[in-house]
Amino acid sequence: MKENESASEILLRVKHLSLDVLTEHGKFPLVRNVSFDLAAGGVLGIVGESGSGKTISCLSLTRLLPQPPIYYRSGEVLLDGRDLWKLSGEELRKIRGTGIGIIFQEAQSALNPVVSVGRQLAEVLSIHLHMKGEIARRQALNLFEQVGIPSPEIRYNHYPHQLSGGLQQRVMIAMALAGNPRLLIADEPTTALDVTIQVQIIELLKHLQKERGMSIIFVSHDLGLIAEMCDRVMVMYAGEMVEAASVKGLFAQPAHPYTQMLLKTIPRLQSQRGEFIEIAGQVPSPANYPSGCKFHPRCPYADEKCKHESPPEFHISQDHWHRCWHPNLDL
Repeated sequence: MKENESASEILLRVKHLSLDVLTEHGKFPLVRNVSFDLAAGGVLGIVGESGSGKTISCLSLTRLLPQPPIYYRSGEVLLDGRDLWKLSGEELRKIRGTGIGIIFQEAQSALNPVVSVGRQLAEVLSIHLHMKGEIARRQALNLFEQVGIPSPEIRYNHYPHQLSGGLQQRVMIAMALAGNPRLLIADEPTTALDVTIQVQIIELLKHLQKERGMSIIFVSHDLGLIAEMCDRVMVMYAGEMVEAASVKGLFAQPAHPYTQMLLKTIPRLQSQRGEFIEIAGQVPSPANYPSGCKFHPRCPYADEKCKHESPPEFHISQDHWHRCWHPNLDL
């Protein structure tokens, strides 16, 4: 959904999603109080460093995470008003692939190395759409063509290792689209691809989203890709949402120091040759989440209040909020 369009139909509503993880040292909070809405036809970006909780949150929507070590503590995941977390295992299996499609992070790891990519796609069609034999094969070839795989009849019989990283990712996209889902979760779909192929994959997703009218959750650590792909963006850190806004609003007035520092890591043409800006420190593990604001050990503006009190939501506008006691809104 573009900013000038009405968010009249909410396809996905996530309320207070919270997860725990069980380790040999005990049970710890993994994700806390994640809430967001996604309009039909909208594109939401979720951004943050590795370990921020982006992928975990998305995989939990259809309860793909194993129990244990993951415990679904609380929350509601409403797809067209239907709470997915209250469905049976069989009902959820019907939703996966048809209601929600997923492009996993690394295509090479997600694809079966001993089965041709065509047969893998045909199997997805058989499971979700009950297509068999030549009908499934023809539809698989059609999907390969839609996602820009050249010579689909030849590629159909190829194994994953015979394809480039870009083609492997296109196979994953075809598999995610096979059940005609209304929502597509793209979990870092350009990971390990060179810049040229990244652009091609982003353009392909934008074309398919427009052509099919799908909603997309686009997960990335790269705010540059988020700006290219999304309408709205949610920034996550240490299992929590720290800022959410339209893409234009976030880039124009980033409020949370973590968001500001992420923006500074985007390479710019005018920067000095060889200059690379990074955020000092690292995302803490769930076993060592700090008290107060979880970003305070890495934040240059943190004070005693930040160390002991977790900030609530502060609204800059109707659709832009952050969690920071001392936002620098002049940047």
